[in-house]
Amino acid sequence: MNPVKAQALKPGDTVALVAPASPPNPEYLDSGVRFLTECGFKIRFGRHLLKRTGYLAGSDTERADDFNQMLSDPNIRGIFCARGGYGSARILRSIDFETLTNDPKVIVGFSDITLLLAAIWHECGLIGFHGPLMASGHCSQWSYQNLQKQITGAIELPFSWPLPDNTAQLVYIGNANHPVQGRLFGGCLSLLSTLAGTPWAIKPDTSILFLEDVGEAPYRIDRMVTHLELAGWFQSVEFVLGGQFTNCIQRSDDSEPTPDTQTVLTDFMTSRNIPLLLSLPFGHHADNFTIPMGCLVEAGPSGITQLESCVRARC
Repeated sequence: MNPVKAQALKPGDTVALVAPASPPNPEYLDSGVRFLTECGFKIRFGRHLLKRTGYLAGSDTERADDFNQMLSDPNIRGIFCARGGYGSARILRSIDFETLTNDPKVIVGFSDITLLLAAIWHECGLIGFHGPLMASGHCSQWSYQNLQKQITGAIELPFSWPLPDNTAQLVYIGNANHPVQGRLFGGCLSLLSTLAGTPWAIKPDTSILFLEDVGEAPYRIDRMVTHLELAGWFQSVEFVLGGQFTNCIQRSDDSEPTPDTQTVLTDFMTSRNIPLLLSLPFGHHADNFTIPMGCLVEAGPSGITQLESCVRARC
């Protein structure tokens, strides 16, 4: 599939801020709004952005309507999600993918928004951006800077993905002595696992998979990657990128001997001869590099090189 790309954002563009899943903390919105304003964007807020219906930002209809209204407005050039949490799955059937196909826009988010990015790729072939949420409350300036570069097309190709100064040593496990080139797909592992058996599951031609998660015990990480394998998701995976598995540690009430998450992933991938690069700065962490879903990259033991811009140049 040749991917669809939205136009690069530029100062003066109008962008939307919506909550397709759980409601954001209003205090945490300040940093995201500041970032969008400093980029020179005008902001349109979703009507139900701050509404709370239990753990959801309004009803399914309200959240879908907010998203679809931004899709249908030709003046809106990008849509930024405020928070993940839970709820994106409940509105997938209501998203107006046809309108997005006819007028591609920049879409940004991660965590529960993994489901939206995957569905958008499946339905529209559009590259979305697995990147900072606008109400995360702990996003680093480094993360915002890299998000801005991706959505405005301000990268020089080939683009070697940068690492923040405080990044832990990258861990490479594998025998490949040459880089693997392919398109990226992935996101939050627990959300990807829920896609299996749905119309929006990963297609088997995915060659480079990126994974991250938060708050999942190692045995659950094992269960989810095994579930994906049984569903056929690893048939064409040639390389795996591991981001931050934040607080993915053994439960305090579990006395069973257990390996840590890095060992679980290492054992799984090496037994299937899939190279694995761990400790990359993306996921539920202050340093959350923006990954274009569907982007052509080259992955190897020392890092990742992006081979294309994932937005179209403005005329």
